[in-house]
Amino acid sequence: MEKTLVMLVHGTWGGRLNVGLINRILRKKSNRSLWFEEGSAFFNNLPNRGLCDVIHHDWGGPNSFDARRVASVEVAKKIENAFQKNKYKKLVIIGHSHGGNVALKSLDHIKSGFRPDSENTLVITMATPFIIFKSQRLRKVVPLFWYSLLLMLIIFKFNLDALHHTGFLNIDKNAGRIILFFLFPVLYFSFNCIFSSNGGRYSPKECNFSAFLARKIPAHVIRTSHDEAGFLTNLNSSFFLAFNKIMNFSLNIFAFVMNLLKVPKRNIWLQTFCFALWILGIQLLIGLALYELNTKQSTIIQIICSWGGEFVTLLLTLWALYIVSFSGLGMPLVGLKDTDVTIESVPDANFNVMVRTITQKNIVLSDDMRHSIYNNGECLKIINNILSIYII
Repeated sequence: MEKTLVMLVHGTWGGRLNVGLINRILRKKSNRSLWFEEGSAFFNNLPNRGLCDVIHHDWGGPNSFDARRVASVEVAKKIENAFQKNKYKKLVIIGHSHGGNVALKSLDHIKSGFRPDSENTLVITMATPFIIFKSQRLRKVVPLFWYSLLLMLIIFKFNLDALHHTGFLNIDKNAGRIILFFLFPVLYFSFNCIFSSNGGRYSPKECNFSAFLARKIPAHVIRTSHDEAGFLTNLNSSFFLAFNKIMNFSLNIFAFVMNLLKVPKRNIWLQTFCFALWILGIQLLIGLALYELNTKQSTIIQIICSWGGEFVTLLLTLWALYIVSFSGLGMPLVGLKDTDVTIESVPDANFNVMVRTITQKNIVLSDDMRHSIYNNGECLKIINNILSIYII
């Protein structure tokens, strides 16, 4: 008798190792099974157990696109091996949180023995934020502008120190800001490169669910109207969109003269070179003007230096938050790239997606709602009904 293979995939930080670490930190003793392990309420709720084999993949769950991509390949390999050992007739993949993204992407990597299609494969996702990166290009002028603003901050500090006769090597809050902003991009991206296996290179093809969309594989998306993890994901997305607009506005202001001069935009190196000359010219003008006026000990100059330094500090801080916002989306190495990001509660798959939204009146007092939707009774009932029909 041919059976159905059911693959369970946990979400971010949902693996046995991470849960055990969190329990140790909180000094909690818990030996109960995780939702995807045998003995859990979710596992025991699965219907028609005699007609299916249930396996799971514990991928750890780091919050990074790189980790999810590697996990999707591992899930695909595990499915291929299972189909080679047994003649299963159908496949069901159930993923929670980012495990849903792993589940959908794994369909792209199944190459041998079994070909997922609309007749033999079903995907169920629970509380999954579908993050899709549509385009990406490195803007070489952005790092240049970052350090140009930093040089401006140094100019303002130099003039403030001259006005107060404290000496340029005076270690104050402005010196601390300069050191922090100088080291931030270098340390941030170096740290992320150490933990990345692909150097931050992501293509739109890798970030979309091509096999799932092309083969019209049916999917059931179960979501909840109150989801703290979904809120945090959308919060990072909002930060990204807001700070991206601020960065583009800042670049457009400084590139105004370049646009008037019609510098060729196709040649990024020529554009960067011209932009560098323009920024350098602005810095020289600011430095010379402040140096000349410093001799008069003008109070106005002191105000300009003080407020100018505060403005540049604010701008650099917003840019830093823009870069950090990518970490929450799982793509930290894309911080200085122009990327089109969308976050949806449902993947764009037209008619082959069935959506169920679970709501509850006493949501604030509920322990089984929120992001751990696999503990919710209504979610268990929905999945039981789906599989009772599919696994026969």
